Amino acid sequence: MKPTPEQLKQLDDIILSAPPGFWPPSWGWIILGCLLLIILAALYYFLRQRRLKGWQIEALETLAAIEKRSRKTKEATKKAALLSELNQVLKRVALTCYNKDEISQLQGKAWLNFLDQSTQKRKATNVFRRGAGQILQFAPYMSRLDDKALQDLNWAELFSICEQWLKQQGAKKKRLNRGE
Repeated sequence: MKPTPEQLKQLDDIILSAPPGFWPPSWGWIILGCLLLIILAALYYFLRQRRLKGWQIEALETLAAIEKRSRKTKEATKKAALLSELNQVLKRVALTCYNKDEISQLQGKAWLNFLDQSTQKRKATNVFRRGAGQILQFAPYMSRLDDKALQDLNWAELFSICEQWLKQQGAKKKRLNRGE
């Protein structure tokens, strides 16, 4: 059956619906947006932590290099130079984490007292003053030490306490940056 022209005149035009709007987005886009925000926040946090801990990573790498060289070196003057270098690493970290005016003036027993007081573990409060770390008070003046003092030194213990001290300073710097 074929429509007649009169019947065709009675037909109305097809009304098209409006194209879908941009807002509100579908659930898929909302979930994707939330995931993107979470990934960006995690990336920011990771990069910020990496930047804040960069000095600590560098100090620990330097400590490991000094320890490696100390195992290879038998000569007393070179070992004395390594001790002086180790002391410089600790001093640089202390200057990074604490008041520069106070730290820069510390030397000898005052320096060892500071290292012990800034150690967070209460059991290890005298590791620098009475333990293997006490040799650090003479590190800048190594010409005063004889070969026997360097040979009697427990290098493994010294590097262990220095490594522990360096790792503890990251938390301290974080607290100082927040103003706590």
